[in-house]
Amino acid sequence: MASNPDVENSDEYSRAQTRLKPTQVERLRDVCLFDVVAPYLQDWNEVIVALLYDAGLRAGELCALDVDHLDLENGTVYLPSAIQKGSPPPATLEH
Repeated sequence: MASNPDVENSDEYSRAQTRLKPTQVERLRDVCLFDVVAPYLQDWNEVIVALLYDAGLRAGELCALDVDHLDLENGTVYLPSAIQKGSPPPATLEH
């Protein structure tokens, strides 16, 4: 079976980890801005890419975010311990 160069396997018992290359992330950002996508969805999709890639959120953390966790005036996202993997101390991500 051919291997995928974008997937790392650390050992036979761990799950495969897929990491996007910077060029792939830039392509995602470009797709967010296609004219066939409604303008309000362009912004929405751009925020999703930024939170996942730029801020390093995991998909589960992104899905668990609530509007109350966002401070748009200060450009911060608050991550309560309950939604972080392993329950570390709460974190605030700044832009």
